[in-house]
Amino acid sequence: MTAGVQAISSYPWQDTAWQQLMTQHANQHLPHAILLSSQSHSGIETLAIRLVARLICPEPVGDNACGLCRNCKLLQAGGHPDVFFLEPEEDSKVIKIDQIRNFAHKISLTAGIAKYKVAMVRPAEAMNLAAANALLKTLEEPAGDTYIILSSTEPARLLATIRSRCQQYTIQPAVSAAIKSWLDELGYEAKQIGAALLAARGLPLLAEEYLQGDLLEVRRNVGIGYLKSARGQADPVAVANSWVALNQPLVWLWLSQWMGDVARASLANEPCTDPVSEAVRKTRPGFPVKTSLQLQAMAMQGWRSKESSLRQDLLFEQWLLQWAQV
Repeated sequence: MTAGVQAISSYPWQDTAWQQLMTQHANQHLPHAILLSSQSHSGIETLAIRLVARLICPEPVGDNACGLCRNCKLLQAGGHPDVFFLEPEEDSKVIKIDQIRNFAHKISLTAGIAKYKVAMVRPAEAMNLAAANALLKTLEEPAGDTYIILSSTEPARLLATIRSRCQQYTIQPAVSAAIKSWLDELGYEAKQIGAALLAARGLPLLAEEYLQGDLLEVRRNVGIGYLKSARGQADPVAVANSWVALNQPLVWLWLSQWMGDVARASLANEPCTDPVSEAVRKTRPGFPVKTSLQLQAMAMQGWRSKESSLRQDLLFEQWLLQWAQV
């Protein structure tokens, strides 16, 4: 059981992948194990849910679920007997083996009211090792009337054997006229869109999130704290505590972006387009590329730890001190 699917969106940067999926489905060549992957903030789960809805809908409108039939209504209410959402439970951060075993038992039964039984694993990288191995057994012997759809923003963390059992569809939304047009249709001005897409590194849903509130200002203030620490004008511990107080996991993403920018600019011997990244580069000219990449990797580890029990203040302090020691 899962929360209801109240609305199923579609995004223009997913159109090519969607048409490929629908062509395969129309030709009865749609794989029974599918891995949909993309960067974070690109709506990959939305694409997966859209596919789930289409597979169980007996009266589609074009290539989309009708949203009105019994199957669609049950999916919207979160109670469709032939749809299974495998995701971390409320008290956990991982998908556990018992969830996979329960699912494997249920798909051995005849479909209730839909033509197919459909499972969605989200995010797939949340499976612990035992759960992943249990799912692998199901993928090796898929039932003919069952589709298993995995969505992931970090597919490299999945078992190689799971990736090899799935047909993989990778969606990479580059900054394009389609994304800019989509944001323009939401009512934002061109200058705002440009700034948001630059800060979001082209990730469309992150850009939209920036445009909806004050996150760009928060990001700028984090950058100021980072620069003050880098210049010896602020205590790293105080800066780390100020970041923790924000309760904003995107801080790690921003740090990763800035260090990646510095590394690329150093290799290309050209300035950074992001103002914070360029200020960092000028603060420490000649900063080793290898160290920039190491700090970027540390920031990504911090990003992955954002929902763990690890103390974020200590992780931020360690990161800032590592920067200062070079």
